[in-house]
Amino acid sequence: MRNLVIALALLAFSSSALMAHEGHDHDAPTTIKAPKGGVVKSLDASRVEVVAKGKSIKIYLYDRDMKPATAGEFSVVAQAELPRSKKVEEIKLEPNDAFFEGAYDAKGVHRYKLKLEVTHSKTGETDKLTFNVEPRK
Repeated sequence: MRNLVIALALLAFSSSALMAHEGHDHDAPTTIKAPKGGVVKSLDASRVEVVAKGKSIKIYLYDRDMKPATAGEFSVVAQAELPRSKKVEEIKLEPNDAFFEGAYDAKGVHRYKLKLEVTHSKTGETDKLTFNVEPRK
């Protein structure tokens, strides 16, 4: 009987402690709004947004505060991997002032992996990212 009382007391105290913390997640990642309507991923010192429409791919680069960076500050290498065949194809990207642009024909698949290798020209730091792209028309 004594063990039952102790178990119930422990259960009551632990559940009230859990409920007191409910709704407060200070360590949760913040949501980043994609300025161009794409998907944003973070690097150590910057962020990358990918926007894919049909065959067109645009890659925008930002600093940590989501202020646009110029394409000249980075070099980007892109590859597409088709889901079933795992075939990897290079995507040629052209730098513009504010973004990199390329084209890729997904050959009728509804999703593919876009693998990016982003190098910051000032620091020489290189990061690799993978995006799951579902081309929009």
